[in-house]
Amino acid sequence: MEHYLYDEGYDKARLIRVDALRGDTFQHKLELGIVPSQFSEFASQVQKAFRGCKLRAHADGGQAMHVYMDGDTYTMGSIWISSNNEGDIQYVVSSTKVRNNKHNSYKREFRQCHSINLKTAVKNAKKYLLRLPPIGIARATSHHCYGAVTDYLDNQARKMEKLFTDVFAFGFSRSGKLPQHIKELFLLSEVKHAFLDLGWSAQLSTAHAEYKNYIQTMEDCSKDMYCVRVYERLGEQVFDVLQTKYNATVYETTRGATFLGSMTEEELPEGVLDKVSAMAICAYEEFVPCVGYRFDENIFYVTQ
Repeated sequence: MEHYLYDEGYDKARLIRVDALRGDTFQHKLELGIVPSQFSEFASQVQKAFRGCKLRAHADGGQAMHVYMDGDTYTMGSIWISSNNEGDIQYVVSSTKVRNNKHNSYKREFRQCHSINLKTAVKNAKKYLLRLPPIGIARATSHHCYGAVTDYLDNQARKMEKLFTDVFAFGFSRSGKLPQHIKELFLLSEVKHAFLDLGWSAQLSTAHAEYKNYIQTMEDCSKDMYCVRVYERLGEQVFDVLQTKYNATVYETTRGATFLGSMTEEELPEGVLDKVSAMAICAYEEFVPCVGYRFDENIFYVTQ
């Protein structure tokens, strides 16, 4: 699954999940004695600037160190050193917040700022290495949720298309609109009309029931959802809650999201805790109609 959001310039910014990091930690590299002194000083100053942050490579042998906080879903960005054409050491900061207009937006350098001065590099790190706020979490994850909702509805529509072909030898409109003769047949089915073919009569009843389920599913799948991030703060469980919009596009910088606040269990909107608890036993990226969607360990979407 690709993780990204669109920035204020509508340019795509790639995100790195913390749980996707598989390389060496900065501390382990230090213990092995394989960290260049220039990078060691750079990384140490970044750690001082962000107390409690961790540094880890994306994969074994990786030079870039991703910066993150425990409990976060996404990294704050990454840092590394390189050499320019003159052989000078360059300190590099990469983040979704960087917009380096010296480069085209589709190039990696667009999200990087380079400096040969360590103090400037540390200032860049303080400016651009930022944790995603609740609105950012919604921007980064809501298209996964509503994409799963769309896929679910699409699968239901495919089943209805096959069912209508089998029962009526007639196509099914995904809008749910029925031709008059199908409406009449469903009405006859409701009043228990006796058809000559009892087998087909049973199929008609099934088609009618499935059609009503489909209409209800269409309604359920068009509902807005709460985005809920669950985490611990000072030993207590806290819920960041946002309202999100079903019909917003991924290009909208807030995806119609409204941050309602960091709440305790008692402060949550009615029904949210029960739905989060129900989704907690589901697999990641699973959608359950009328309940919600589980993004990962800590992020859930539940119907409003």
